[in-house]
Amino acid sequence: FLTPDVLEKFQVTILRHAETVGLIGAKKDGGDAATGDIIVFFDCHVAPQPGWHESFVRLIGENYRRIVTPVITDLDVGTWQQRGTGGQAK
Repeated sequence: FLTPDVLEKFQVTILRHAETVGLIGAKKDGGDAATGDIIVFFDCHVAPQPGWHESFVRLIGENYRRIVTPVITDLDVGTWQQRGTGGQAK
């Protein structure tokens, strides 16, 4: 996914720590290094569904100081597919 073309096109920077800093330390360093208007963190258990960004961007656009979180959905661990409905930001 992160081919040289993708890295350049989307101005991706990958940060790596010499030693383990934990989840919060890694997110803090990533947030500190971010230069975009919106920062999104996907943890290892997140599987964004098609169109996930639409409600997310709309809600942020209504109030730039807003923190948007996804609805927690039920994922089938065998197929990584969402079971039931959901997937909207609130």
